[in-house]
Amino acid sequence: MIVEVLVVGDEVLRGAVADTNSGDVARALQPLGHAVVRVTQVGDVDEAIVTAAAAAVTRARVLIVSGGLGPTPDDRTKEALAVLFGDTLELDATTLEDIRQRFARRGMTMAAANQKQALLPRSGSKIPNAVGSAPGVHWRRPGCDVFLLPGVPDELREMLQSYVVPQVRGIEAATPPRLAVFRTVGRAESDVAQSLQPVMSASASLRWSFYPGREGLDVQVLGGVADTGFDSVCAAVRATLGECIYTEEPGVPLAEIVRRLCVERGQTLAVAESCTGGLLGGRITEPAGSSAYFRGGFVTYDDAMKRDWLGVPADMLAKHGAVSAEVASAMAEGARERAKSTFALAITGVAGPGGGTADKPVGLVLLALAAPDGTWTRRVQLGARREWNRVYSSLLALDMLRRHAQQLPIGDKR
Repeated sequence: MIVEVLVVGDEVLRGAVADTNSGDVARALQPLGHAVVRVTQVGDVDEAIVTAAAAAVTRARVLIVSGGLGPTPDDRTKEALAVLFGDTLELDATTLEDIRQRFARRGMTMAAANQKQALLPRSGSKIPNAVGSAPGVHWRRPGCDVFLLPGVPDELREMLQSYVVPQVRGIEAATPPRLAVFRTVGRAESDVAQSLQPVMSASASLRWSFYPGREGLDVQVLGGVADTGFDSVCAAVRATLGECIYTEEPGVPLAEIVRRLCVERGQTLAVAESCTGGLLGGRITEPAGSSAYFRGGFVTYDDAMKRDWLGVPADMLAKHGAVSAEVASAMAEGARERAKSTFALAITGVAGPGGGTADKPVGLVLLALAAPDGTWTRRVQLGARREWNRVYSSLLALDMLRRHAQQLPIGDKR
């Protein structure tokens, strides 16, 4: 089955908003055995939308369109597709009342502009939106099903799972591929790929993909039902990558793995952050249920806060500097003591782009884990990109706790 995605929005073309929707579509449909073969981006212009959609429906069995369902004048996708399909938009009273009630529950009055979101095509089916105000539309065209979804990522993801996936599953049966995903942390993409080269060379029929990102590096292995050696290949990947694999559950972040490990043991966690400025705490609280183990954190950007809030000795700061194993340890131990938690993680470093020295260059980060059985530190040298240094430092800090729980090497014990 050929699947295409049409992303609509001036903000995407200008680079003001990154397109994550096409990736969400691909991930939702891949387990069904269908791959996205083309992604097209156009602005909020009727002619551009009509031209791109008209071409796509001649090629694709499924076309998923995202964006342009909002209440403002530049949201034109539904109107443009209605023209393309010779359809008529009519006000749906039930949808209009649902939108009014949604605003009322938030203590707000619906603006007149939102009424356009209740205009639905006569020949299309309404796709319920449990997250936002704009319903989607499903057009069943000869040879092509067209799904129009909001551009808001949370809304699109929910509607993909609740409506689009069941519909696509019924359109045309496909044999789901065999898919394995190994989520890793702590090793570079090139290093992982090189270590897996013998395994990849011996399994040429499989498709291998490497996806680096804020959750580490995903190694994906894709095969068909006829690939009888798939299980043995996966075993070889596990043997090769070993302790850097933190889960084989697609999309599950390291923070969720750490949450599970702590909750099942009745353990608690606190954090102390300097260069990451709260990113570690943000990571920890992204998964639902983090309140069951996360006690809170200290953002001690200034040295005075490290001293006053965490009890880091002033002479230690003067002698070793804020970016040091000694201070990282003291931060973690101070946070653990003050939060009365089982564990505490600490991060201090030179995020950049300035502030580096010959001894402590940009990208130098010191991590620490304080636990009932001791304190460990880890020194890592990252690169020159400030935001990446901050994001990856918070991931590596979490991995120290994962390693402690799984009795793996953590770092240098103090």
